Amino acid sequence: MRYHYKDMPSSFRQALKKALTDNRADAFLVFNQEGSGQPITRYLTGFTGSFSICVVNQKQQILLTAALYQEQARHQAPNWEVRVIKDRSLNQALSSIFSNTKSKQVLIDSQITSFGQALLINKIPRLQIKSAPGLSQQLRIPKTESELRLLKKAASISHKSFRQLLPHIKPGASEQSIAARLEWLLKENGADGSAFSPIIASGKNSALPHAEPNTKKIKSGEPIVIDFGARYQGYNADISRTICLGQAPTKIQEIYDIVRTAQAKGVAKAKAGMTGKELDSVCRDYITAKGYGDSFVHSTGHGLGLEVHELPTVTPSNNNPLPENSVVTIEPGIYLPGLGGVRIEDAVVLNKNGCYNLNQRLPRTL
Repeated sequence: MRYHYKDMPSSFRQALKKALTDNRADAFLVFNQEGSGQPITRYLTGFTGSFSICVVNQKQQILLTAALYQEQARHQAPNWEVRVIKDRSLNQALSSIFSNTKSKQVLIDSQITSFGQALLINKIPRLQIKSAPGLSQQLRIPKTESELRLLKKAASISHKSFRQLLPHIKPGASEQSIAARLEWLLKENGADGSAFSPIIASGKNSALPHAEPNTKKIKSGEPIVIDFGARYQGYNADISRTICLGQAPTKIQEIYDIVRTAQAKGVAKAKAGMTGKELDSVCRDYITAKGYGDSFVHSTGHGLGLEVHELPTVTPSNNNPLPENSVVTIEPGIYLPGLGGVRIEDAVVLNKNGCYNLNQRLPRTL
Protein backbone atom coordinates (compact mmCIF):
# COMPACT_ATOMS: atom_id res chain seq x y z
CA MET A 1 0.00 0.00 0.00
CA ARG A 2 1.38 3.38 -0.96
CA TYR A 3 1.86 5.91 1.82
CA HIS A 4 -0.33 8.85 0.88
CA TYR A 5 0.20 12.50 1.80
CA LYS A 6 -3.07 12.49 3.79
CA ASP A 7 -1.64 9.81 6.14
CA MET A 8 1.30 11.94 7.26
CA PRO A 9 1.26 13.58 10.73
CA SER A 10 -1.07 16.59 10.66
CA SER A 11 1.67 18.95 11.85
CA PHE A 12 3.80 17.95 8.88
CA ARG A 13 0.94 18.14 6.38
CA GLN A 14 0.01 21.62 7.53
CA ALA A 15 3.57 22.90 7.57
CA LEU A 16 4.39 21.46 4.14
CA LYS A 17 1.13 22.70 2.63
CA LYS A 18 1.85 26.19 3.95
CA ALA A 19 5.42 26.07 2.63
CA LEU A 20 4.24 24.99 -0.82
CA THR A 21 1.53 27.68 -0.84
CA ASP A 22 3.83 30.42 0.42
CA ASN A 23 6.41 29.57 -2.22
CA ARG A 24 3.84 28.90 -4.97
CA ALA A 25 5.31 25.45 -5.48
CA ASP A 26 3.70 22.14 -6.43
CA ALA A 27 6.17 19.64 -4.99
CA PHE A 28 8.91 19.30 -2.38
CA LEU A 29 12.15 17.60 -3.47
CA VAL A 30 14.94 16.28 -1.21
CA PHE A 31 18.30 15.06 -2.47
CA ASN A 32 20.09 12.60 -0.19
CA GLN A 33 23.64 11.98 -1.37
CA GLU A 34 26.25 10.64 1.06
CA GLY A 35 23.94 11.69 3.88
CA SER A 36 23.61 15.33 2.78
CA GLY A 37 19.82 14.97 2.69
CA GLN A 38 19.53 13.23 6.02
CA PRO A 39 17.79 13.32 8.42
CA ILE A 40 14.79 14.75 6.55
CA THR A 41 14.82 11.71 4.23
CA ARG A 42 14.57 9.39 7.22
CA TYR A 43 11.88 11.59 8.76
CA LEU A 44 9.76 11.47 5.60
CA THR A 45 10.31 7.88 4.53
CA GLY A 46 12.20 5.83 7.14
CA PHE A 47 14.96 5.20 4.58
CA THR A 48 18.44 5.44 6.10
CA GLY A 49 20.60 4.80 3.03
CA SER A 50 23.06 7.35 1.71
CA PHE A 51 21.60 7.88 -1.77
CA SER A 52 18.03 8.81 -2.68
CA ILE A 53 15.70 11.50 -3.94
CA CYS A 54 12.30 12.16 -2.37
CA VAL A 55 9.52 13.87 -4.32
CA VAL A 56 6.41 14.84 -2.35
CA ASN A 57 3.23 16.52 -3.53
CA GLN A 58 -0.38 16.27 -2.44
CA LYS A 59 -1.06 13.24 -4.63
CA GLN A 60 2.06 11.09 -4.63
CA GLN A 61 5.25 10.36 -2.73
CA ILE A 62 8.12 8.84 -4.66
CA LEU A 63 11.46 7.59 -3.39
CA LEU A 64 14.16 7.26 -6.01
CA THR A 65 17.28 5.28 -5.17
CA ALA A 66 20.04 3.15 -6.69
CA ALA A 67 19.71 -0.57 -7.37
CA LEU A 68 21.94 -1.52 -4.43
CA TYR A 69 19.45 0.18 -2.07
CA GLN A 70 16.18 -1.02 -3.60
CA GLU A 71 15.50 -3.84 -1.11
CA GLN A 72 16.48 -1.65 1.84
CA ALA A 73 14.24 1.15 0.56
CA ARG A 74 11.26 -1.15 0.07
CA HIS A 75 11.75 -2.58 3.55
CA GLN A 76 12.24 0.73 5.34
CA ALA A 77 9.71 2.71 3.29
CA PRO A 78 7.04 0.11 2.49
CA ASN A 79 4.32 2.68 1.89
CA TRP A 80 6.29 4.77 -0.56
CA GLU A 81 6.55 4.25 -4.27
CA VAL A 82 10.16 3.15 -4.67
CA ARG A 83 11.73 3.62 -8.08
CA VAL A 84 15.22 2.47 -9.05
CA ILE A 85 17.53 4.88 -10.86
CA LYS A 86 19.16 2.84 -13.57
CA ASP A 87 22.84 3.62 -14.12
CA ARG A 88 22.32 6.52 -11.68
CA SER A 89 20.79 8.61 -14.48
CA LEU A 90 19.32 11.22 -12.16
CA ASN A 91 18.17 13.66 -14.79
CA GLN A 92 16.27 11.01 -16.70
CA ALA A 93 14.65 9.67 -13.53
CA LEU A 94 13.55 13.10 -12.37
CA SER A 95 12.32 14.06 -15.82
CA SER A 96 10.16 10.95 -15.92
CA ILE A 97 8.45 12.02 -12.69
CA PHE A 98 7.76 15.60 -13.58
CA SER A 99 6.82 14.91 -17.19
CA ASN A 100 3.86 12.87 -15.87
CA THR A 101 2.64 15.50 -13.42
CA LYS A 102 1.35 19.03 -13.60
CA SER A 103 4.13 20.25 -11.31
CA LYS A 104 5.78 23.36 -12.68
CA GLN A 105 7.50 24.65 -9.54
CA VAL A 106 9.54 22.45 -7.23
CA LEU A 107 10.54 23.50 -3.72
CA ILE A 108 13.96 22.67 -2.26
CA ASP A 109 15.73 23.42 1.00
CA SER A 110 18.78 25.30 -0.25
CA GLN A 111 20.64 24.67 3.02
CA ILE A 112 20.90 20.95 2.24
CA THR A 113 20.79 21.05 -1.58
CA SER A 114 24.11 21.52 -3.35
CA PHE A 115 24.60 23.85 -6.29
CA GLY A 116 25.22 20.85 -8.53
CA GLN A 117 21.97 19.21 -7.46
CA ALA A 118 20.08 22.44 -8.12
CA LEU A 119 21.63 22.63 -11.59
CA LEU A 120 20.43 19.09 -12.24
CA ILE A 121 16.85 20.05 -11.41
CA ASN A 122 17.18 23.16 -13.53
CA LYS A 123 17.86 21.02 -16.61
CA ILE A 124 14.34 19.59 -16.51
CA PRO A 125 12.23 21.44 -19.10
CA ARG A 126 9.51 23.82 -17.85
CA LEU A 127 10.38 23.19 -14.18
CA GLN A 128 11.17 26.13 -11.93
CA ILE A 129 13.12 25.90 -8.66
CA LYS A 130 11.85 27.60 -5.53
CA SER A 131 14.00 27.79 -2.39
CA ALA A 132 13.00 27.61 1.28
CA PRO A 133 16.23 27.63 3.35
CA GLY A 134 15.90 25.63 6.57
CA LEU A 135 12.53 24.11 5.64
CA SER A 136 13.74 20.58 6.42
CA GLN A 137 14.27 21.52 10.04
CA GLN A 138 11.20 23.74 10.26
CA LEU A 139 8.99 20.82 9.31
CA ARG A 140 10.40 18.72 12.13
CA ILE A 141 10.12 21.20 15.01
CA PRO A 142 6.90 19.87 16.62
CA LYS A 143 7.57 16.34 17.80
CA THR A 144 4.97 13.58 17.54
CA GLU A 145 4.23 11.18 20.40
CA SER A 146 6.28 8.47 18.70
CA GLU A 147 9.22 10.83 18.34
CA LEU A 148 9.00 11.81 22.00
CA ARG A 149 9.05 8.15 23.01
CA LEU A 150 12.29 7.67 21.09
CA LEU A 151 13.82 10.79 22.64
CA LYS A 152 12.86 9.54 26.10
CA LYS A 153 14.47 6.19 25.34
CA ALA A 154 17.67 7.88 24.15
CA ALA A 155 17.71 9.87 27.39
CA SER A 156 17.10 6.75 29.50
CA ILE A 157 20.01 4.91 27.87
CA SER A 158 22.19 7.97 28.48
CA HIS A 159 21.26 8.11 32.17
CA LYS A 160 22.07 4.44 32.72
CA SER A 161 25.37 4.74 30.89
CA PHE A 162 26.40 7.82 32.87
CA ARG A 163 25.76 6.11 36.19
CA GLN A 164 27.79 3.10 35.06
CA LEU A 165 30.61 5.40 33.95
CA LEU A 166 31.04 7.26 37.25
CA PRO A 167 33.01 4.52 39.09
CA HIS A 168 35.56 4.56 36.25
CA ILE A 169 36.28 8.28 36.53
CA LYS A 170 39.33 8.11 38.78
CA PRO A 171 42.54 10.07 39.23
CA GLY A 172 44.99 8.92 36.57
CA ALA A 173 42.38 7.93 33.99
CA SER A 174 42.74 9.85 30.73
CA GLU A 175 39.99 11.90 29.14
CA GLN A 176 40.24 9.72 26.03
CA SER A 177 39.82 6.47 27.96
CA ILE A 178 36.74 7.80 29.76
CA ALA A 179 35.22 8.96 26.47
CA ALA A 180 35.87 5.55 24.89
CA ARG A 181 34.27 3.72 27.81
CA LEU A 182 31.23 6.01 27.67
CA GLU A 183 30.72 5.31 23.97
CA TRP A 184 30.98 1.58 24.63
CA LEU A 185 28.47 1.80 27.48
CA LEU A 186 25.96 3.63 25.30
CA LYS A 187 26.06 0.85 22.72
CA GLU A 188 26.07 -1.86 25.37
CA ASN A 189 22.88 -0.36 26.79
CA GLY A 190 21.04 -0.41 23.47
CA ALA A 191 21.97 2.80 21.66
CA ASP A 192 22.69 2.93 17.93
CA GLY A 193 25.81 4.74 19.05
CA SER A 194 26.84 8.06 20.46
CA ALA A 195 24.87 11.10 19.31
CA PHE A 196 28.21 12.88 18.93
CA SER A 197 31.77 12.43 20.12
CA PRO A 198 31.55 12.83 23.91
CA ILE A 199 33.23 15.80 25.53
CA ILE A 200 35.31 14.84 28.56
CA ALA A 201 37.08 18.04 29.60
CA SER A 202 38.95 18.23 32.89
CA GLY A 203 40.82 20.98 34.68
CA LYS A 204 41.76 23.88 32.41
CA ASN A 205 40.30 22.00 29.44
CA SER A 206 36.82 22.43 30.94
CA ALA A 207 37.03 26.13 30.09
CA LEU A 208 36.76 25.12 26.42
CA PRO A 209 33.04 24.64 25.66
CA HIS A 210 33.73 22.15 22.85
CA ALA A 211 36.96 20.62 24.08
CA GLU A 212 38.10 17.33 22.54
CA PRO A 213 39.19 14.55 24.91
CA ASN A 214 42.94 14.03 24.93
CA THR A 215 45.58 12.15 26.88
CA LYS A 216 45.34 14.48 29.89
CA LYS A 217 45.01 12.55 33.15
CA ILE A 218 42.14 13.26 35.52
CA LYS A 219 43.19 14.83 38.84
CA SER A 220 41.41 15.28 42.14
CA GLY A 221 40.04 18.70 42.91
CA GLU A 222 39.41 19.82 39.34
CA PRO A 223 36.16 20.22 37.37
CA ILE A 224 35.22 17.66 34.73
CA VAL A 225 32.64 18.66 32.11
CA ILE A 226 30.93 15.65 30.53
CA ASP A 227 28.77 16.40 27.49
CA PHE A 228 27.29 13.31 25.84
CA GLY A 229 24.19 11.54 24.59
CA ALA A 230 22.87 8.33 23.08
CA ARG A 231 21.40 8.01 19.61
CA TYR A 232 18.43 5.63 19.53
CA GLN A 233 16.64 4.77 16.27
CA GLY A 234 18.00 8.02 14.86
CA TYR A 235 16.91 10.26 17.75
CA ASN A 236 19.47 11.93 19.99
CA ALA A 237 19.99 12.74 23.63
CA ASP A 238 22.18 15.68 24.68
CA ILE A 239 23.20 16.05 28.33
CA SER A 240 25.93 17.92 30.18
CA ARG A 241 27.02 17.43 33.75
CA THR A 242 29.99 18.88 35.64
CA ILE A 243 31.55 16.81 38.40
CA CYS A 244 34.65 17.01 40.60
CA LEU A 245 36.71 14.31 42.28
CA GLY A 246 37.19 15.41 45.85
CA GLN A 247 36.80 18.98 47.09
CA ALA A 248 36.13 21.54 44.38
CA PRO A 249 38.14 24.79 44.41
CA THR A 250 36.22 27.73 45.89
CA LYS A 251 35.87 29.56 42.55
CA ILE A 252 34.64 26.44 40.76
CA GLN A 253 32.08 25.83 43.50
CA GLU A 254 30.95 29.45 43.18
CA ILE A 255 30.36 29.32 39.43
CA TYR A 256 28.82 25.85 39.73
CA ASP A 257 26.18 27.17 42.11
CA ILE A 258 25.47 30.09 39.76
CA VAL A 259 25.13 27.86 36.68
CA ARG A 260 22.97 25.34 38.54
CA THR A 261 20.60 28.10 39.69
CA ALA A 262 20.49 29.71 36.23
CA GLN A 263 19.74 26.37 34.62
CA ALA A 264 17.02 25.56 37.15
CA LYS A 265 15.44 28.96 36.51
CA GLY A 266 15.45 28.27 32.78
CA VAL A 267 13.78 24.88 33.20
CA ALA A 268 11.19 26.37 35.59
CA LYS A 269 10.28 29.18 33.16
CA ALA A 270 10.43 27.25 29.89
CA LYS A 271 7.13 26.86 28.07
CA ALA A 272 5.67 26.91 24.60
CA GLY A 273 4.82 30.38 23.34
CA MET A 274 7.74 32.24 24.88
CA THR A 275 10.42 33.31 22.42
CA GLY A 276 13.85 31.80 22.20
CA LYS A 277 15.23 35.17 23.27
CA GLU A 278 13.02 35.26 26.37
CA LEU A 279 14.14 31.80 27.50
CA ASP A 280 17.78 32.65 26.81
CA SER A 281 17.39 35.80 28.91
CA VAL A 282 16.18 33.86 31.94
CA CYS A 283 19.55 32.13 32.25
CA ARG A 284 21.74 34.87 30.81
CA ASP A 285 20.34 37.67 32.95
CA TYR A 286 20.93 35.71 36.16
CA ILE A 287 24.52 34.86 35.24
CA THR A 288 25.13 38.47 34.19
CA ALA A 289 23.73 39.76 37.49
CA LYS A 290 26.24 37.54 39.29
CA GLY A 291 29.09 39.15 37.37
CA TYR A 292 29.86 36.40 34.86
CA GLY A 293 27.93 37.52 31.78
CA ASP A 294 31.08 37.78 29.65
CA SER A 295 32.00 34.21 30.62
CA PHE A 296 28.74 32.77 29.26
CA VAL A 297 30.00 32.56 25.68
CA HIS A 298 27.34 30.54 23.88
CA SER A 299 23.59 30.41 23.48
CA THR A 300 21.37 28.87 26.13
CA GLY A 301 20.15 26.06 23.92
CA HIS A 302 19.06 24.51 20.66
CA GLY A 303 16.49 22.14 19.24
CA LEU A 304 17.02 18.39 19.55
CA GLY A 305 15.69 15.45 17.57
CA LEU A 306 17.06 13.60 14.56
CA GLU A 307 19.89 16.14 14.66
CA VAL A 308 21.78 17.14 17.78
CA HIS A 309 21.57 20.79 16.80
CA GLU A 310 18.37 21.76 15.01
CA LEU A 311 15.59 24.33 15.20
CA PRO A 312 14.28 26.03 17.25
CA THR A 313 17.13 27.96 18.85
CA VAL A 314 17.28 29.41 22.35
CA THR A 315 19.39 32.44 21.51
CA PRO A 316 19.38 36.20 22.08
CA SER A 317 18.48 36.68 18.40
CA ASN A 318 15.46 34.36 18.21
CA ASN A 319 12.30 36.46 18.54
CA ASN A 320 10.06 33.63 17.35
CA PRO A 321 7.74 31.79 19.77
CA LEU A 322 8.89 28.30 20.72
CA PRO A 323 6.21 25.87 19.46
CA GLU A 324 4.33 23.37 21.57
CA ASN A 325 5.92 19.89 21.56
CA SER A 326 9.26 21.28 20.46
CA VAL A 327 12.30 19.92 22.28
CA VAL A 328 15.10 22.28 23.28
CA THR A 329 18.16 22.12 25.47
CA ILE A 330 18.80 24.47 28.38
CA GLU A 331 22.56 24.57 28.93
CA PRO A 332 24.03 27.70 30.49
CA GLY A 333 27.73 27.69 31.29
CA ILE A 334 30.53 29.76 32.76
CA TYR A 335 34.08 29.35 31.45
CA LEU A 336 37.18 30.83 33.13
CA PRO A 337 40.32 30.38 30.97
CA GLY A 338 43.24 29.01 32.93
CA LEU A 339 40.99 27.70 35.70
CA GLY A 340 38.07 25.70 34.32
CA GLY A 341 34.42 25.79 33.43
CA VAL A 342 30.97 24.55 34.33
CA ARG A 343 28.03 23.56 32.13
CA ILE A 344 24.75 21.87 33.05
CA GLU A 345 22.43 20.79 30.26
CA ASP A 346 19.01 19.19 30.08
CA ALA A 347 16.61 18.68 27.18
CA VAL A 348 12.99 19.67 27.77
CA VAL A 349 9.70 19.12 25.94
CA LEU A 350 7.73 22.37 25.80
CA ASN A 351 3.99 22.66 26.38
CA LYS A 352 1.61 25.52 27.09
CA ASN A 353 1.92 25.15 30.86
CA GLY A 354 5.64 24.56 31.16
CA CYS A 355 7.93 21.74 30.18
CA TYR A 356 8.87 18.12 30.82
CA ASN A 357 12.55 17.57 31.60
CA LEU A 358 13.84 14.50 29.76
CA ASN A 359 16.87 14.38 32.08
CA GLN A 360 15.19 15.10 35.40
CA ARG A 361 16.35 11.80 36.92
CA LEU A 362 20.04 12.54 36.40
CA PRO A 363 21.47 14.41 39.44
CA ARG A 364 23.08 17.83 39.15
CA THR A 365 25.69 17.73 41.89
CA LEU A 366 29.32 18.73 41.73
